[in-house]
Amino acid sequence: MNQKAFTLIELLIVVAIIALLLAIIVPALGIAKEQTRTIVCGSHLRGIGYAINGYLESNESRFHNMTNFGLWENPNTGKEYDCDDSWAYWAIAYSQYADTKDVFHCSAAKRVDMWCVGSEPFSGWEEAKLKKMFYYCHYGINGYTAYESGDNVRFRKITDFKVPSNVIFCQDHIEQTLDGAYSDMFTANPAGINLSQWRRDYIVPYPECVSECFRHNRSSYARKNLTDPYAVEKGLSNSLWLDGHVSRIEESTGTDVQYRWYTGHIVDPAVDRWNMK
Repeated sequence: MNQKAFTLIELLIVVAIIALLLAIIVPALGIAKEQTRTIVCGSHLRGIGYAINGYLESNESRFHNMTNFGLWENPNTGKEYDCDDSWAYWAIAYSQYADTKDVFHCSAAKRVDMWCVGSEPFSGWEEAKLKKMFYYCHYGINGYTAYESGDNVRFRKITDFKVPSNVIFCQDHIEQTLDGAYSDMFTANPAGINLSQWRRDYIVPYPECVSECFRHNRSSYARKNLTDPYAVEKGLSNSLWLDGHVSRIEESTGTDVQYRWYTGHIVDPAVDRWNMK
């Protein structure tokens, strides 16, 4: 009985076709996965918006004060921090008004502040443990929405902002509290570039800082000149605004991002970065 076998040429053709199909399908799957992460993240931010609204309704329209650390639970005891604890993540105060704690997690996030450099308190800890600690701490709050400095410190009201739809409440970020308009935020500083703290001070131990702030849509762009510390893959930031809508801010050096998106007003930070007059 005669049996027909594949020739070497036929096998090579089949292998080539499979390789070609994989080259087409694999990148497409990666892009689709990233698009799904972006959509889910936007949905989570809208869920946070609902939680913020519930909190405001129960607290005379005043926001809660934020801290500048960002832990949900005490790593030594496993117990959740009180919302006023200096180590607490800002979202703990609002979480009781959220449908699920998952809304404070972004699947595209890889790291947060507090453990990216050797000087931080959890430097040297196992990465798996750190990721678990910060699993629900992936959005940075705009510090301008939290409190007003001066002789009489108070928590701001949403009515302090003339046009809430033009003011960012929180967004994708490596830092839990955006308290430096010309350091942490997306607007350009006087030197002409934004996120200066993350581009310069931490560029050697943690070169992905800026990428973490614009962590979506990165798979569709190729990395630029690796020798240039400012040259990172172009991405998008999902941002929640005070009126509850979510939008995407494209990565840039900040010249296209308005300072009033954080303050609600055009302010001269050289005079008083917290001034709302």
